[in-house]
Amino acid sequence: MSLTPKDAFSILPATLRSDLLSAFNEIVKNYREHRWEPSELNGGKLCEAVYTICKGWLEGGKYPTRAEKPSRFPNKCWEMESTYQQVPNSRSARILVPRMMMGLYDIRNNRGVGHAGARCSEPAVARSRSGLRSTAPSASCSSLTALVTLLSAHVASYPVDPDEWLFTGPAGDPPHQNTVGYWWRKTLRDAGLSGIKLHDLRHFFASGLIAEGCDVVTVQRALGHSKPTTTLNTYAHLWPTAEDRTRKASQSLMDAATSGVLADSVRTEST
Repeated sequence: MSLTPKDAFSILPATLRSDLLSAFNEIVKNYREHRWEPSELNGGKLCEAVYTICKGWLEGGKYPTRAEKPSRFPNKCWEMESTYQQVPNSRSARILVPRMMMGLYDIRNNRGVGHAGARCSEPAVARSRSGLRSTAPSASCSSLTALVTLLSAHVASYPVDPDEWLFTGPAGDPPHQNTVGYWWRKTLRDAGLSGIKLHDLRHFFASGLIAEGCDVVTVQRALGHSKPTTTLNTYAHLWPTAEDRTRKASQSLMDAATSGVLADSVRTEST
């Protein structure tokens, strides 16, 4: 006997259930039609409906009639972990699901980046006014492939329950920071290195994003800074200055303007 979506969510008000299922069905429809940006927008609506349902369950089944759209959505998701920590058997509703929603909502806020649903091993498909055109896989998609490969190898070596943490300490909780620090120092010794702090990896990550041309807001979100000024105060010197961009643009213009002349000169001399 199969359970229909309507029956599965029968505890919800009909209008809230409609918000959830409508957003999901629109995502599926747009994905099948290769309409990436509308799919991402509906991803935001789905997140809002799921957030509303989780919050209603954590508050004892007090579900509003429609999906809420809280300001500073990622912050609200983080707050659920501490706000409802006294609710028994609530780990999925207050931690696991909200964290997944944060990632999906971030795609919604960065439309056009890493098209949701695109296959990393194949060229992405983008729409133009003249129709569909094929583009090369994005750098962000390639990096996700590498990350998934690394995590897959970890899971293969250390099987984990889907409801548990990926990296755990002796009690099944995330490892204590002192434990992480110990293994980091041991890794450095084994590699014959010294003077590199674990936090330096964060700076390396940030500088790599900037070197690839990511803007301030993108780097801010990747690092989890509360505001762009925090990111700028630390990494402003890594972004190219206006003079750098002007010189680069001027060089490109000169290259384009003189390439034909130089080519004609070479051909004339060779004949």
